Amino acid sequence: MDDWAAISAGFERVAGFPNVFGAIDGCLVMVKRFRQHEGWYCRKGFPAFNLMALVDDKKRFMAYALRPGSQNDRMLFRHSVFGKALCVPTGGFIVADAGYTLLPHVLTPYPIVSNMGEAESHYNLIHSRTRIIVEQCFGLWKNKFRLFKKPLEFQSPQQMALVIEATLVLHNWIIDLDPAATQPDEREWMHLNGDILLPCERYTIDSVLAQVTRDNVKNYLNEFV
Repeated sequence: MDDWAAISAGFERVAGFPNVFGAIDGCLVMVKRFRQHEGWYCRKGFPAFNLMALVDDKKRFMAYALRPGSQNDRMLFRHSVFGKALCVPTGGFIVADAGYTLLPHVLTPYPIVSNMGEAESHYNLIHSRTRIIVEQCFGLWKNKFRLFKKPLEFQSPQQMALVIEATLVLHNWIIDLDPAATQPDEREWMHLNGDILLPCERYTIDSVLAQVTRDNVKNYLNEFV
């Protein structure tokens, strides 16, 4: 419980977003073309793993899922053991981009429209400043392990997955040894979100409860404007 409280406090110090227990996103990891390559090509046209990860306020990996690159973030979250088993403390959330479905415990941005209200715009700003930690985490990770600058070339997807998993553990270990080593080069993370979303895949909502939960957070954030 103390760990959850520390994570929430760390996220809130970033931009004031309350009760956040993690930030989630996906990152494409290039791989060589397999003989059995069906399903591995991402929407950007190259074979890849889609790595979905949940990170904490210190840019450490808390949980992850790996799938072939043809699976987008929403599909990966919905069908992975990680996504199905994810739970956060009561009253808490994780933050995600518009590619994920709005859930009572997964808060996404409001749709960007021409007549968008100031309260929704302010919520989106604070949400973005908070969620960007996961992009920075991916940037740090790829910058530490330069083998990800080009397609992975191992004999099998299983071997590649083991390499990826090992680097995630090492990434966390390095941060634990040197907490100051958490400042990514902006060039490393600005373009990390590899998934290209169609308009119909953005801003989906699971339930009225999810909408009410997001509205409550929006109202809370706007009390301090």
